[in-house]
Amino acid sequence: MPLRLVKGWQVNQDLEQPETNKISIRWFNAILSEAIITLEDLFEKYRLSEALMTIYKLIWDDFCSWYLEMIKPAYQQPVDKETYETTISLLEKLVCILHPFMPFIKKKCASHPGTKRK
Repeated sequence: MPLRLVKGWQVNQDLEQPETNKISIRWFNAILSEAIITLEDLFEKYRLSEALMTIYKLIWDDFCSWYLEMIKPAYQQPVDKETYETTISLLEKLVCILHPFMPFIKKKCASHPGTKRK
């Protein structure tokens, strides 16, 4: 689960956010916005199977396979606070998107230490 990976990172409050991380965050936010528009259309048309596949590809292909690989710190190196907090926020958004198909995932994620309950 990506939450375990991210929660395992050491955060350095003093590190400046690398430009590559800023670009990666902008990239994923653009992908997320496109996916939300697509999902709204699919839900309106009751195309739940396609909506679920869109969510799967968003989480697995775009977030886990690309975004996390682009922003993760080098081995045994800390991550900057801004990247860490943004990544947690993106995970929370993904959990909300996934909620119609997996309603109990919020409770599971909220049980991790340091994760906000909503």
